[in-house]
Amino acid sequence: ARKGILGGEASWGVAGQIITEGSGKAYHAAIRMERRCHVYGRIHDNQTKKPIPFGKIWTKSRILITADSEGRYEIEGQRQGYQTLIALCPGYERQYVIYTLVLREEAELDLFLEYGGKVSGQVVDLQGHPLAHAWVSIPMSGHGALSANYEVCDEGGRFEFDGLPFGSEVKLQAQMPYFENTCMSFKVLEGKTVAQQKILVPKNGTTPPEIVFVLDPMFQEEEFAVRRWDQEEVHGAIAGRVVSPDGRPVRNFRVLTQKPHADIDLNETAQLEINGYYRGHSFTSDDGSFTLSPKGCDGCAEPGRVVRLVAVADGYGEAVADIATVRPVDSLSAYERVVLRLVPPHRLAVQVTEEGSAGRPVAGACVTVRSINSRLDGAFDWNAAHSVMYRPVSLVTDRRGWARFANLSLGEGIVLVEKEGCGRGRVPWDAGETVLTVAIDAEEAVVEGCAFGADGKPVERGTVWLRWADSLPYEHGNPDHSNLQTPLRPEDQGRFRIDRLPPGAYTLKVSWRHDSGREGMYADEFTLKAGSHLQVTYPDEAISNNLDRWLAEVTGDPSDKALREKLVGAWRRDGFSSSGAPVRSVWRFGENDDVERWIFKAAHKRVYADGSYSSGEAWSAYETAMFKVEAGSLRIAWEDGRLLDFTNVDFPDPDTLVLGRAGLRPGDPLTRTDQLDRVLREGVTMSRPLPDTAASMDPSHFCNASPHSGRSGFR
Repeated sequence: ARKGILGGEASWGVAGQIITEGSGKAYHAAIRMERRCHVYGRIHDNQTKKPIPFGKIWTKSRILITADSEGRYEIEGQRQGYQTLIALCPGYERQYVIYTLVLREEAELDLFLEYGGKVSGQVVDLQGHPLAHAWVSIPMSGHGALSANYEVCDEGGRFEFDGLPFGSEVKLQAQMPYFENTCMSFKVLEGKTVAQQKILVPKNGTTPPEIVFVLDPMFQEEEFAVRRWDQEEVHGAIAGRVVSPDGRPVRNFRVLTQKPHADIDLNETAQLEINGYYRGHSFTSDDGSFTLSPKGCDGCAEPGRVVRLVAVADGYGEAVADIATVRPVDSLSAYERVVLRLVPPHRLAVQVTEEGSAGRPVAGACVTVRSINSRLDGAFDWNAAHSVMYRPVSLVTDRRGWARFANLSLGEGIVLVEKEGCGRGRVPWDAGETVLTVAIDAEEAVVEGCAFGADGKPVERGTVWLRWADSLPYEHGNPDHSNLQTPLRPEDQGRFRIDRLPPGAYTLKVSWRHDSGREGMYADEFTLKAGSHLQVTYPDEAISNNLDRWLAEVTGDPSDKALREKLVGAWRRDGFSSSGAPVRSVWRFGENDDVERWIFKAAHKRVYADGSYSSGEAWSAYETAMFKVEAGSLRIAWEDGRLLDFTNVDFPDPDTLVLGRAGLRPGDPLTRTDQLDRVLREGVTMSRPLPDTAASMDPSHFCNASPHSGRSGFR
């Protein structure tokens, strides 16, 4: 219920299927109204700044608001806290907006929309019959987000989906009551082939593509769920003000809440929600003031926590307060406001040239400037290169190879260069730089292949992961390294093609899920040069089928040989699981490059004061692999096709081994043992089930006889 600044909900409400009149179901609830917040504003065209008439807004609480002929709207009775909305206007992108109403009874919020495109199509069943009133949506999370990102088909199963970003790739899915939700199920279903698709939205002025979705029928009882409307308590907040370079208040702006760059104890920083981190909270304020409560996955931030504030406004460079402290709400006025002073917009000129051509310009290349990944120590993900979360801005180079950005809010970030037929490029943009040169290879490298399962049939539903660096091993935590992935769908017949690749050392992984639910995997490694066109077939060329070749591909460096000699032998580690159960892991590195690993976990039962208890079953696992030492790293190829690289191999003393992976905390130390049989027997004993606990173990996970050691009986 909503009226002015008053609003309220019942303590519970129905979620899920819409209950139609005559269903025979009735729900009774009392709604208590309380003082909340009245939100109002106007919807504008971001190019002309003119109002957009009769636009619609979906709120977090799933209320549909329609603007008037002057673009004015109002939302009554909104809670004083974290809020979201989505603006929908024909011909414009659907805009997802985050805002906060902490300590406010009235708030103004203007919205500025960009032009958008549309796609159209039909939803049918397996026989090709149209499904009337099916819905097509953009898969996304967030309160009320799905409600604003779907379109309902007409009687002929046809739909038009408007408001998509021009030239972008979006994911759409089709669903229907009483039909299998094939978009989310791991079960192998024929209709899953086209229940979810990636669509390239055409550029402005071109004909939208025609899409057909196919769904599988699955008759089932209609289910109803109860949704609670719990009030989210706000204890801490930050008050601030955004001003222009000359100190004047800025009316429309966003404030992002991020992790401070300064070296601060993690216990002092607030846990932050991803949308506030990347998109930020939107504000409209005549005096430039704002009040927000940084939101995390476990609720709003408590007083005393610190965050990094970034203010963004059109026509200005961003303002940053690296450390801002969350203050108690009841005494917020006693603290000075955080002042975020914007700077003049940044300029950057990027020239794209051909690699090794003495500066020959590349015309027609797409140059994108975007923010740095939040994981500053993480490898670059090309699949998310143009995500709106990173505030990307793109231009195409002129005939002299120049792209000139004159109005950037970012003052540093990443510059990406892509062009059909060329190797993609990426360079960092440091603060203060105004001119950059990016050299790309005039000839692209291409990887093309086909993957078959153990049954000899093409892999139908899987993923191809490609990762590259100047040299192996690839490190997930290295920002100089890159990765991308592409799906394998049934219509692909196991075939894949990845192009516009630069020269480098590559690892490729094909993964898929069997009908039984278990995962299958192939791995491969290779080097690509500019203009290379590599064709591969799996499993024929997978490392698991060519271990001798993989082991032979080492440099023979003396330091690697010495490290390998130190590794040979048996090692043990005793510790505890997250539930407190004893765990023992045992490794054996053999002279013949073979590896064995055993894991034993003890059963446990813990009784709490209230009489409740938690328990866990005992289990053990055994697996074999081959290993090599390369460039100071321990590289392991498991029997099931997995690759594991330990880039940090440290010996504090000859009998202690610490293994670590880039970007991750090193594991607990392993201790050398010369009594392997005794250590394994102790592990078998500890992994036996408790007398009153029924152990359930997959026989394939028992410690079977090892072909390398000759030991048997450890089960």
